[in-house]
Amino acid sequence: MEEGNEPESFSLVEVEELSPPAPQLSPPAEEVSTVPVEVNESSETLSVESLVETHNVKAINEFVQAEKAANDAEVLDEKNVASNIMSSSLEAVAVPEDFSLEATITSSNETPIETPANKPPTAPKRSASSDSTLSNSNRLCTEDIDGFLEQLFENDADLVDLDLSGCQLLTSSQGAQLADALSRNTILQSLDLSGTKLNTQTAMLIGKALQTNDTLKKLNLERNSIGPAGFKAIALGLMENKKLRELKLLNQTLSAGTNAEQFLAKAMAKNHHIVKMTIAIRDPSSRGVVDRAISRNNEVQRRSIILV
Repeated sequence: MEEGNEPESFSLVEVEELSPPAPQLSPPAEEVSTVPVEVNESSETLSVESLVETHNVKAINEFVQAEKAANDAEVLDEKNVASNIMSSSLEAVAVPEDFSLEATITSSNETPIETPANKPPTAPKRSASSDSTLSNSNRLCTEDIDGFLEQLFENDADLVDLDLSGCQLLTSSQGAQLADALSRNTILQSLDLSGTKLNTQTAMLIGKALQTNDTLKKLNLERNSIGPAGFKAIALGLMENKKLRELKLLNQTLSAGTNAEQFLAKAMAKNHHIVKMTIAIRDPSSRGVVDRAISRNNEVQRRSIILV
């Protein structure tokens, strides 16, 4: 449990470099956000924002499938280049062991998420047998997850740190409810959803929730299946969020893609609050902007602690 007013100390960004970094000029001494990063403000980006706003699940699924196909082609081209480099006996580009082109995005045959447009979702009823702790130290069941969701909806003062890491019972419907509760909750400070098979659709809803949430400080989404549209929605959330300090996005089964990486870099240039981020960025320019933004934010926090 964290004290809301107690300053925190974080390490610098942990970025996995999947390609040799390009030579970089010395960054500006003070303002990082002035570093130019060309981001394609295309209709595709606008579509991500509009889909998140409308919660149109069918449209989200179709958009994700189309973007996945384009992203797979981009990643396949990168792997072919890496293969040619290997065959030429040159130094190989480091790729995570768990890197895979296999997508685990929800298929169009899966039962759609039910989120009525005209009324807020009803908080799930907590089972009488749901007496588990607030962490994932013991195996969780569906009733436990429903209980945590109820606590989030009710702003339970005891639920400050929620750890669901490794819990693969989280359904798409529960993921949608979790995102909706997160947008309303004013108590939760740390949320760990690593290794929960969280997909792009749920990530888009969480990105939307970040735009309004003003209490969450730590969010762990590592080891999931978040694609480009999910990264863009999270970036949109970072442009508005002023409370989140730590964001973990490493080891996704899908690649973010250059366009999403540039969009995330633009968001980080504007965000002055994230002090730690774990993510694999292939685009050298975007990686440089994110690195410098994190360094800037840590310096600002260090100075504020000294002043206090």
